[in-house]
Amino acid sequence: MSKLKWRDSEDVYQPISRHLQDFLNEKEASFELNIGCSYATLSNKPMNIFIVEEAEDELKKHLTIDPNNETGGVLVGQAYFCPETKSHYTEILGSIAAPYTVGNRVHFKFTPECWQEILKIQKQTFPNTTIVGWYHSHPGHGIFLSGTDLNTQRLSFKQVWQIATVYDPIQHKIGYFYGENGRRIENSCLIYIKDKSSVLPENIESETNINLQPEQLSNSNAQVIQEQGNRNRSQPVLYEQRSLSPDAEEEDEILSDLDNFFLNIRKLVQLFISVFKITP
Repeated sequence: MSKLKWRDSEDVYQPISRHLQDFLNEKEASFELNIGCSYATLSNKPMNIFIVEEAEDELKKHLTIDPNNETGGVLVGQAYFCPETKSHYTEILGSIAAPYTVGNRVHFKFTPECWQEILKIQKQTFPNTTIVGWYHSHPGHGIFLSGTDLNTQRLSFKQVWQIATVYDPIQHKIGYFYGENGRRIENSCLIYIKDKSSVLPENIESETNINLQPEQLSNSNAQVIQEQGNRNRSQPVLYEQRSLSPDAEEEDEILSDLDNFFLNIRKLVQLFISVFKITP
C-alpha cells in the first residue's frame, strides 16, 4: 500500500527571509530603538515580536466592551525568518475584532460568518498583510492558554511565527504566546512600536515647569516645545519594551500549570469512564 505524503501548496504563506540586522537597520532609519532591543539581545532569542502599540490598544478596547464574556479577533502583519540566526520574528501591524463570535465567560469560538467579515476588513484596512495570530479575553482568569486555547493554536495557528494573545480585561493583564505548543514570549522579546509624539522628551521636561499655565510659559520655552513637537511629527514612532512584574509572571505560570493539570485529570476520568462502559 502506498503511503500518503503531505505537501504544502505552493500558495501557502511562507515567512519572508530577511536578516534581523537588516530589519533593525531599516527601522533605525525612521524609528528610534531603545537600548533593550539591540541586535545582540534579540539575535539570541528563538522568537521576537514587534507590535504597533495601536494594535494592542485596539484589541484591549474591543475586549473591554464586554469584560464578563470571552470574545476575540485576529492579528495581522508580516512574519520573517532570519537565515543567519535561524530564528523567526513577527511584526504585528494591526488587530481586527471578530464579529459574530459565540462565547460566554469561559469559552468563545470563531464562526464561518466572522471569518468572512475578518477577511473583508483585512483586505480593506490592512492590505498586503497576512493573519499572524489571534487574540481573545480571559475575564478574571489571568493570562495563560487553556486546553481549548491550545487546541485552537495547534489546529489553526501552529506555525512558530503565529501568535496567541490573551488579555484579562478585569485584571488588566496581557500576555503573548507563539507556536503550536503555546510558549510564552519573554518580555525582552516583545518590542512595542510607539508614537513618539506621545513621549515628552527629557530635555523639555527639565526646562519646563509642569505646574505653570500655558500663558505663564516664557516665549523661549514655548518656542522650544513647538520646535520639538515639529521634530516629533517628522519621526513618528519609537520602539519601547513593556514588562510584567516577576510576581505577575509567576502567577501566570501557575495558572497555566493548573489548567494543564486539570486537563490531564479530565482525560483520565474520560478514560476510566470508557473502560467501565466496556467492562462486564
